[in-house]
Amino acid sequence: MFWLFSLLACGPSSISTTSDTGGPGTTNNPADPTEAAFPGERVIEVDVAIDPDDWDELRVQTRTILDILGGDCLAQEFEKPWTWFEADVTVDGDLLEDVQVRKKGFLGSLDNTRPSLKVKFDAHEDRDWRGLVRLTLNNSRQDPSRLNTCLAYQVFRDAGVPAPRCSYAHVRVNGESLGLYANVESLKEGYLERTFGDASGEFWEGTLSDFRTEFLGTFEAKNDAAEDSSMASLDALRAILEDSPDETLLADLAPWIDVDDFLAFWAAEVLVAHWDGYAGNTNNFYLYRDPADDRFQFIPWGTDAVLRGPSAAVSASGILARRLYLMDETRQRYLDQLQRHLDTAWDESALLDQVNRLEDQVWEIASEDNDGFFDAVDDIRDFLETQRGNLEAEIAAGGPEWTAELRGAPCFVESGLVSASFETHWGSWTSPDPFNEGSAEVQFTWQGTSVPVPSPETPGMAAVRSPCP
Repeated sequence: MFWLFSLLACGPSSISTTSDTGGPGTTNNPADPTEAAFPGERVIEVDVAIDPDDWDELRVQTRTILDILGGDCLAQEFEKPWTWFEADVTVDGDLLEDVQVRKKGFLGSLDNTRPSLKVKFDAHEDRDWRGLVRLTLNNSRQDPSRLNTCLAYQVFRDAGVPAPRCSYAHVRVNGESLGLYANVESLKEGYLERTFGDASGEFWEGTLSDFRTEFLGTFEAKNDAAEDSSMASLDALRAILEDSPDETLLADLAPWIDVDDFLAFWAAEVLVAHWDGYAGNTNNFYLYRDPADDRFQFIPWGTDAVLRGPSAAVSASGILARRLYLMDETRQRYLDQLQRHLDTAWDESALLDQVNRLEDQVWEIASEDNDGFFDAVDDIRDFLETQRGNLEAEIAAGGPEWTAELRGAPCFVESGLVSASFETHWGSWTSPDPFNEGSAEVQFTWQGTSVPVPSPETPGMAAVRSPCP
């Protein structure tokens, strides 16, 4: 798998899903009906009834790495090749008819058998389920334990970072079990209202996005305020981070970003080893420009490939993280923040107890057609038991050096063209020598010049041919 991607999304706090320890977005409001949508003590049941032909069309919709990296791949936000389909959905015994369902994901989470799903309850009328108008059901494809997403979001929330709420769901489609999913709070207007008290600020999604000229175009506007801004605020950040000298960087950033809030977000990404987040891969994050002070807050996303290691005490692939880490003052502030997270938000005993409880709660569902479940849960335990020692040793040594340069645009450049035709016969895989049977015609052009193609009789040629039984 390309290291650039993993996509392409919590458990009780010390551990309770609906109990928080303070900071942005931590409410603990028993009068909020949406709290009941994320129970920590059990798995909710989600049954989707959809026309079988629509389901077959939905589940195979996809994008390829060429769709993402072809041409001028970072010039604009990435197209979503998903279609909404009509369905009836029963959630925890509550039937909601005439809703809409679609596939979701970027690349690493895409699956034709058990796709991640979005459910829209208010597609045709003003309607909700327990105060929610959307469900986001993540398949945790890159996490055979199926536990990482919710565990990581809880650590973020315990660290005072405005992460979405999360619990677990058993998903069935037309009566067939798809297994255990992460039921993640949808990052929509309701989330902004509950988290920040005001949903009118600019809201952006970052997918292979950074505050650099080449990477700015992939930020996706998620509300009207972002659309209306014409990216002026993001471009202002780009100009500061690309042009401001170290001597004025913090003062120039101050109107746009609370650096201490960003350090808390960044250190929490590193704490849970979220290599595919902003600091590690300029991916899987949201930005909200809080009207309270007109500064951007970072929101984590896509935390399935986490809680595995070993991991270093710093990751700084994004330009904001990199510039701050290469300055002595903010490097030390970052390391101090990472230590504070270890002291206040990283309770190994409580987390291990939580893992044990969740394993007992979900194993029958999570291990369906998933032979790696128990080993993956043990990997989480190993990570929880060793992460503090690994990070504190590096913090005590002044933090690891960061020498990596900012990466360039990863777009593919067309260099040539290959065309081929072949014939095969169904069942020919059982032939005694299938790699050396049949015929093919191949034309190969490299940078405008025709290149001779070796004949099948050329030594080694058979090794690159693939049979089609």
